[in-house]
Amino acid sequence: MFTAERRADCRYPIHAGVEYRLILGRRVIRTGVGRLVNISRGGLLFECANALPSENRIELDVDWPAQAVKMVLHVMGQTVRSQGV
Repeated sequence: MFTAERRADCRYPIHAGVEYRLILGRRVIRTGVGRLVNISRGGLLFECANALPSENRIELDVDWPAQAVKMVLHVMGQTVRSQGV
């Protein structure tokens, strides 16, 4: 059965390492590493070893796959949903 894409923005596959920090108030309550799967203008999907709670502030440092120099993309946002890893 065909299901229409509901997202407003195109997702682009990208594979890069991620370090994350879950924030509650002013405290970091969990840190970890993972792997970026895809990214769009409105969000991103990454995998990590442990499921993350929804609706938490999160900061990510993405090892951006640049050829000439090492670059890190710093992202701040909110977890929307979590499924498995």
